[in-house]
Parts: sequence; structure tokens; C-alpha cells
Amino acid sequence: MKNLLSLLAILFCMVTFTGCNDDPTTEATPVEVTVAPRMVSNPIGISSGMCLKVTFDKTGEVRYILPDDILGFDYVEGYTYRLKIKEMHVAGSNSVYYVMTELISKTPENNPDVPIKPQGL
Repeated sequence: MKNLLSLLAILFCMVTFTGCNDDPTTEATPVEVTVAPRMVSNPIGISSGMCLKVTFDKTGEVRYILPDDILGFDYVEGYTYRLKIKEMHVAGSNSVYYVMTELISKTPENNPDVPIKPQGL
């Protein structure tokens, strides 16, 4: 009986301390990305809409993201954007969305030597 109570106490502690994780420090770290100046047809066929071609600066990985999947970002075609974004996963699914934490630059496609300063957006 004593072993059973000990086992139950251990299980209760495990569930209590690992059941929920609301710690904000587990959020994704913002990463810098470059958004291409032109939208492209979705190459992976997940949706029929047009996508943003997003290159992760540190790794060179390219992802095709729906414009509405980057919260806080207002895309205008014809500009190359450099952003800091956080990748957020929807609990209980494979869905991913992104949150823009900083607009680093917005550069006109036809004049890449003259970036627009973020304050003037």
C-alpha cells in the first residue's frame, strides 16, 4: 500500500509540473528573413493562392508563405522586405503562422540602392 501511494504521489507531481507550459520564454526567437518583391504561385500546392517567397537569412532556407500568415505585416508588391519574425506553432496541429516583430527595411525593386526607412512607412 505504501508503494502504491508513493507511485501515485510521483505520478501526481509529474502531471502537475509537466501538464501545462505557459512559460513565455519558450516562444521562438525572432529570425531575420528576406521577402521577395513579387508573389509566386504556390509551388507545393497546399493552396491555390499566391505566396510570398521568404528566405531565412541565416540558413538560406526558402519557404512559401501565404501573405496573411505573417501577422502584423502589410505586403506591397514591388518591394523587397527584410523582417524579423517569430515562428508560432498552433497547439494540437501542424499549422504554423508567423508574427512580425520588426520591419528592418523596405526597398523598391526598381531602385535597390534607396531603401525606405521603417519610420516613414
